[in-house]
Amino acid sequence: MRTKINRYMLLVLLLFSFFQVKIYAQETKTRGLWLWGSTLSQQGSSAVVNKLKDNYVNKVYLLVKGTAGTKTSASLLTEFITMAHAAGIEVHLWYIVADDNVYVSAHPEAHQYRCPKPGTSNNPYPNTDSRVNLLYPGYKQYVLDNIKYFLDNFNCDGIHLDVIRYGHLVYSFDKNHLQKAASLGCDTLRLLNLFRNDYSNMTTTGFINLYISGDPDVVKWVTMRKNIVYDYIKSIKDLIQQNKPNAKLTAAFMPEGAYASDYADVHYSQNYTLNSPLLDEIAPMSYFQSYGQPPSWLKTVTQEAKKRVSSNCKIITGLQLWTENGDEVTPSELRYQVQFAFEGGADGVVGFNYAHASTYGHWTVLKEEFKKIAESEPKSITNTQMQEMCRVVSDSMTATTKVPNSVRVDSSTVVSAAGFYYMMVNYLRAYKENNNTAPAQTSIIKNIAGPANARGVQTGNRIMLADIFNISKTDADYIDLNKKLPDCSKVDTVEYDAPAMFWVYARTINWFREKGVMPNYATVKQCTGPATWTYDGSTSVKIDQTQGSIPSDFILYQNYPNPFNPETTIEYVIPSNLRGKMINVTLKVFDVLGREVATLVDELKQPGKYSSTFYTLRSSLPSGVYFYRLTSGNNTLVRKMMLLR
Repeated sequence: MRTKINRYMLLVLLLFSFFQVKIYAQETKTRGLWLWGSTLSQQGSSAVVNKLKDNYVNKVYLLVKGTAGTKTSASLLTEFITMAHAAGIEVHLWYIVADDNVYVSAHPEAHQYRCPKPGTSNNPYPNTDSRVNLLYPGYKQYVLDNIKYFLDNFNCDGIHLDVIRYGHLVYSFDKNHLQKAASLGCDTLRLLNLFRNDYSNMTTTGFINLYISGDPDVVKWVTMRKNIVYDYIKSIKDLIQQNKPNAKLTAAFMPEGAYASDYADVHYSQNYTLNSPLLDEIAPMSYFQSYGQPPSWLKTVTQEAKKRVSSNCKIITGLQLWTENGDEVTPSELRYQVQFAFEGGADGVVGFNYAHASTYGHWTVLKEEFKKIAESEPKSITNTQMQEMCRVVSDSMTATTKVPNSVRVDSSTVVSAAGFYYMMVNYLRAYKENNNTAPAQTSIIKNIAGPANARGVQTGNRIMLADIFNISKTDADYIDLNKKLPDCSKVDTVEYDAPAMFWVYARTINWFREKGVMPNYATVKQCTGPATWTYDGSTSVKIDQTQGSIPSDFILYQNYPNPFNPETTIEYVIPSNLRGKMINVTLKVFDVLGREVATLVDELKQPGKYSSTFYTLRSSLPSGVYFYRLTSGNNTLVRKMMLLR
C-alpha cells in the first residue's frame, strides 16, 4: 500500500500573541490535503495556493523529506508558506521518519534486518531498500537535526510525521535491537528460533497470538519496539517545545491501530493510546480500497480511533483519492468517505493527495464537500457584540424574569438559550484564565442540549465574583465534555438551576460592559426557563428542521430510490416529545433470513429528521428483498426494500 500520508486565523494570532490570551471555541474542522514537494516544483507555488484556496482547503501537509531522503528546496518552501499563510492556509511540514535512501546509502549498515527465513538465511539478514534501523547509532540525532532545521528556518504551523513505525513484524532483527531486547530480559535466541522453526505461522498469526497470550519474550520484544517509536515522538515533541512551542506535532498512523491494537502493536509498534498525549492530531490512513472495504469503513476507523486517543489529540481521517489496482475511486465514493468520516466524529479529513485530486478528477467533489464543512463552521463575534447581547438578555430578563428562547446575533443569525449559556461561561472562563483580559472573540455555539433534569434553588443570595468565575469554569468544562448544560451549578452547598445562573452570567458580563470592571457579586434572580433550550434558528448538522416542526412520533420512511442499485437513502424521525434529550438509535439492515447485513446507525440522537445511506457497490449482497429496522428503546419500525443488481 502506498503511504503518504486548525487553521489558525492569522489575525487572531497576531492580536493574541502579545497578550497570550487563550480562546475557548469550537475549533475549525480540518479540510486538508497531503502535498508532494515535487508538485510545487512542477506547478509553482502561486498556482497550487490558488487551487487550494478555490477548493476551500485550509490545511496542507507538505512533504519536505520523503523516502528518497532529499529535502524540498528552501526557497520553494519559503515562497509557498508565505503565499499559503496569506490565503489563510496552514502549512505542516510532512517528514518521513523511518525511510531515508540518502542515509542508508551513506550508512549501508543502517538497513533494517529481517528475521531468519528458512531457505533464505538462518540468521537475520539486511533489507536492500531504504528503510532505516531506528536504533542505528546516530540516526535519531540525524532525524532531530533535520527537523530542527525546518523549525528554525521556516514559518511552518507544525511538523507532520509519517512512517513513524515499523513496516512489519519481520523487521528490526539487527544487532542493535537484539542487544537492547536482551538487556530488557528477552530471550532473543528463543525469539529467533520461533521464526527458524515455524516461519509461516509466526509471520502471519502465530507471533500475534503469542503476544495476545502474554508470552514473556514476545511481549518484551513488542513493548521495546513500541517504546522506541514513542521515544522518537517524545524527542521530536521536546524539540518543538524548545524551538517553536506554538507549532503542532501531528502524525499519520496505520488504521489497524484504531480497531485492532494487538495487530498494530506487533506489526507497526504504533499505538494510538500510548502516543496520543504527545500528538495534536493523528491521521488514520483509512484507504478503504487498499483494505478491501466500503467507504463506510471510515466511520468505524474514526469512531474507534476517537475512543483510543487522549482528549488533546484530534482525529483527522485520511481519504483515498488514487486508483487502487485499476479500481477507480468514484465521485460518490469520495463523497461517502468524507461523510462517513464525519459521521464517525472526525475533527477533519485529509486527502492523499493533491496530485491525485488532479489526476483522477476529484476537485469538484472536494470543493463541494469542503465548502459545506466551511460554511457550517462556527462563526465568532467580537467582545463588543458579546457584551451587547448580554445587555439585551439582562434587559429582557429584568422585564420578563424568563430566559429567552434564543438570542439574536445579527439579522440572519440567532443562538439558542443553551448555546448562549455556553458562550457566556466560555467568556468568563477565558477572562479569568487570561489574566483578567476579555476575549476579543467568542464563538457562536450551536447544538448544545439543555439540562436533562434541571434542579436547584432560586433565592436572593449573592454569589461573589470569585465563585462566579469558579462555577463558570466548572460549567464550561462540563459542557465541553457532555455537549449539554449541567442540571445545576453548585456554590458551596447551594445548588442553583440553569435559569438562575443564566441571569447571573448575563448580569455579570453586562455590568462589565457598563462599568469597565467586573462586579463584586451578582444577586440571584428568580427566573423561569425558556420554552426550549435548544432552538438555534437554523439547521444543525444532519438534522432537518426546515420542514416545519418535528413530529411527535417515531417515523421510518420508505427508502428512495426503491428498487435501488447501488445505494439508497433511508430517512427517519426522532420525535419532538423527547424534549431535547439524547436517545440511543439503531438502524440495521437484514436479509430475508433475518441475518444482519449492515449497521447504518448506532449512536445517541437528539429529536430531529435524519437520513442515512445504504451503500452496496462493493458488497457481495445479491439481488433481492431486504429489511431495514429502526430501533430506539421500546420503539421498533421495519420496512422492506429491493436491491436489483
